[in-house]
Amino acid sequence: MGKYPEALTEYKKSLAMRLKVYGTEKPHPDVAGSYNNIGSLYYSMGKYPEAITEYKKALNVYSACQMHDDGSECKAIISSLMLKCKKMRKKGSKGRRRRITAKPRNQKGKGRQGKK
Repeated sequence: MGKYPEALTEYKKSLAMRLKVYGTEKPHPDVAGSYNNIGSLYYSMGKYPEAITEYKKALNVYSACQMHDDGSECKAIISSLMLKCKKMRKKGSKGRRRRITAKPRNQKGKGRQGKK
């Protein structure tokens, strides 16, 4: 699984430092980058709801900084993740589906007999 927990700790330290340097009053693109990195890590870990939360934070900062290209990328990633989460919930609610195989038509006693 890699060293995701250690990486997450380091990304969060980086975010804390950037917030300390730039503050929270005026948004800064580096802070958005930190949120984006954390979101990417969660995505890699398969923790999609957490990734969405971090990407939304990045999107809010990018939007406040009027960085529309980076904001558009965040929107695309968020949309993709929301679809994945929806599919996972849908699959989870129905349980595992059993594969049903069709019976050959020309076997005796099973299905319709083939004409010769």
